[in-house]
Amino acid sequence: MIDVNKGSFFRLKFALMRSPVAFCIVIFLLSRLFFWLSAFWSNYYLGYPWLSAHFFYHFDSLWYEKIAAHGYSLHPNAYGYVSYVFFPLLPLIVGGLSALTHISLIWMGQIFCQCCFGASLWLFYKLVQLRINEDAARIGVLLLAFGPFNIYFSSFYTESLFLFLSLGIWLAVYRGRWLVVGVLAALLSATRPNGVMMLVPLLYFIYQAFQNKALKPSMFFVALAPLGLLSYMLFLQVHFGNAFIFLHAEQAWQRRGWALDDFFSQMFFNMSTFPSDTIILLIAVFLIKILLKKRYFPEALYFIAMLLPALVSGSFMSLGRFSGCLFTFYFALVLFLQDRPSLKYPIFYLGMAFSWLYVLGWLGLSLWLI
Repeated sequence: MIDVNKGSFFRLKFALMRSPVAFCIVIFLLSRLFFWLSAFWSNYYLGYPWLSAHFFYHFDSLWYEKIAAHGYSLHPNAYGYVSYVFFPLLPLIVGGLSALTHISLIWMGQIFCQCCFGASLWLFYKLVQLRINEDAARIGVLLLAFGPFNIYFSSFYTESLFLFLSLGIWLAVYRGRWLVVGVLAALLSATRPNGVMMLVPLLYFIYQAFQNKALKPSMFFVALAPLGLLSYMLFLQVHFGNAFIFLHAEQAWQRRGWALDDFFSQMFFNMSTFPSDTIILLIAVFLIKILLKKRYFPEALYFIAMLLPALVSGSFMSLGRFSGCLFTFYFALVLFLQDRPSLKYPIFYLGMAFSWLYVLGWLGLSLWLI
C-alpha cells in the first residue's frame, strides 16, 4: 500500500514537471511565495509597519491608483508632476474591476498585475518553445519568474500588462492571427508611450511576407496598432486642449529634455546618478547583439524599438527597468545560456539574490528603482 502511494506521488510529480501548464503554474506560485516572503522579511528588517497591502504599492503605483479613482487632472501636484504622463489602459481596467468586485484599488491593482504576469509566463513558455525548444522554454520561465524585475511585475505597474500584451502579439503573429495582432497592438499603445513602437517589428514581419510573396490582406490589421495612442491623444485634446500635453509633461518628470541637452553629457550624468540603469542597459545591448548574431531579427528589432524613444529623447531614466521588463531580455539570455549550460544555475541564483536586493530597495523607497 505504501509503495502504491509512493508510486502515485512520483507519477503526480512527473506529470506536473512534464505538463507545460502545470510547470508554469507551479513556478508562478513558488516565485510569488519567494517575493512575498522577501517582502515580509525586508519590511521587518527595515522596521516598517505591517502593511502588506503596500508591499508592492510604491512610486508610480500611487499615480495609477489616483487616476483609477479620480481620473486625470490638469493641475500638477506640489512637485510640479501631472497625472496625464501615465497612459490610461491599466487604470481603466483596474478601476473597472475594482468597481465590479468591490476590492480596493490598491489590492485590485496588484492582483490584476500578478494575474497578467502569471499568464505571461505561459505565453513566454509557448513562445520560447516555438522559437527555440522546450528545454529553453523551462529555463526562460524560471529566469523570468525569479528575476529581480519581478518587483515591477508584482506591483501596480504597467510592466505585467505590457509583457502580457507583447507576448500575445508575438504568438498571434506566428499563428497568423492578424486581427488579434492589431487589437492587442492597439491596447499596447494605450498602455505606455513606447507601446506604439510595436509597429517596427510588425512592419518587419509584413516586409518579410512581401519578400516571400506571402502577403495577406489580413496583415493590414496592424494598422490598428496606433489606435490606443490616438484615442488617448484625442481624449487629451478634448479635455485639456492639447493632444501632445503628455510629451510636454515628461519634462517635469525629467524623462525627456533633462537639464543637460547634449546626448553624451546626459549619458554620463545618468551613469553617475543611476549606475544600475546604465549597467542593465549595457547588458541589454549585449543581449541585442546575441539576438542579431543568432539571426533573431524580429526580437532584436522589438528590443531596440522599445528602448529607442527614451534614448533619442535624451533621457536615460528608467532604462534599466524598461530593458529588464521586456520579454526579449530573457529570450536573449536563454540563447546566451544555450552555449554555456554551466552558467544556468549561477545566473539563476544570482538573479534571486538581486531580487531580494530589489525588494529591499523597493520597500526602502530607493530612488534608483524609479
